[in-house]
Amino acid sequence: HYQNENSILFNKNKELRQRIKNLEEQESKNTNSKELISQNIEIYEHRIRDITQAFNNNIDQIRYEKEYSEIKCKEWADYFSFI
Repeated sequence: HYQNENSILFNKNKELRQRIKNLEEQESKNTNSKELISQNIEIYEHRIRDITQAFNNNIDQIRYEKEYSEIKCKEWADYFSFI
């Protein structure tokens, strides 16, 4: 579940970075809309930060669930070794 979501988040980040690159290229060619382009770049950068945070949260959750599973497996293994 989290790996699939992280894949989607990764692709969204990639798309936003490309949009920023395109806007920066546009900005260098068209000085009239510089302020608007800069605002859009800020919005995209903010989204990238949010997506990166969600991505990292998912990775933390995956680690937690993996560690929890390993602990539970060890507990069950210990339990069955006494039977």
